[in-house]
Amino acid sequence: YSVLSENSSDVAVIEKMAKLVTTLQTKNFKLIFFEMPVHPVLADSILAQSRRKLLFARFPKDRFLWLERPNDALYETSDGLHLLDPSVRVFTDWVIEKVIQALR
Repeated sequence: YSVLSENSSDVAVIEKMAKLVTTLQTKNFKLIFFEMPVHPVLADSILAQSRRKLLFARFPKDRFLWLERPNDALYETSDGLHLLDPSVRVFTDWVIEKVIQALR
């Protein structure tokens, strides 16, 4: 997590994602982007920041709906990436609330 992600595999994954997004948009799906919470050290790592930069470049906030980033410190993980069950429930409720607000 201390290296940049601007390598070809990350770009390829994002371009594949872009094709899927386009397909869904042509079928009138409303897409909402969001980040899963992770340990704060990982969330602020060089790798996470560079991947976020790639995603925002391909899916800019002025053209795509992004939920605000969750407060990573509020969630507990088993290994820095995977949320523990109580945090899964809290995050799920948070996402539902934010989606409802976004779609009003």
